[in-house]
Parts: sequence; structure tokens; C-alpha cells
Amino acid sequence: MPVFVELARYLTGDADILLAARWCHEALIAVTRDGCASRFFRAWSLGANFLQARGVYSGEGGVIGLAAAYVGWDVDYDALSTLAASIEHEGGGPKEM
Repeated sequence: MPVFVELARYLTGDADILLAARWCHEALIAVTRDGCASRFFRAWSLGANFLQARGVYSGEGGVIGLAAAYVGWDVDYDALSTLAASIEHEGGGPKEM
């Protein structure tokens, strides 16, 4: 969690965005046509590079959720529930830090 607090501050200047960010599996993305897609993908890339530079190679779903919150998107679990039911995290869930 500390690295995500650091990442939230890096992207937005404030860790409070973590209160709105929701985990999103990388295979379950639907991008809307609101003009924010390039900012979303840039934030996702910055977040992934940020974590990797600190030796963290897990948490991609958290980075995606943070990038979505950063651009003002909501993760709609209901819309993706059918597909989500067929996805299983390789470790069975979030990894212990």
C-alpha cells in the first residue's frame, strides 16, 4: 500500500484519490469516448513505470483503477460482471506486501 500512496501523490499531488480508485483487471477495460483515453493510458504507463522503478511488479489492477480515477472515470463492475466471472488472478487475489 505505501507504494500506491506514493504513486497517488506522484500523479495527483494527493493520496486522497485512493479513496475513489477501484481495482480493475487489465483484461476488463472498456474505454469511453469522452476524450480522456490518452490521459488514461499515459497515467497507466506512468504508474506502471513508477512501480517497476521501485521493484514492484504486481498491482497492475490497482494502477489501472488509479489511472481511471485520475481521469474521472468510474470502474463499473456491473457492466463487466459476465466477463469478470471468467477471470481469476494468478495468485488468487491481491498479493501480500
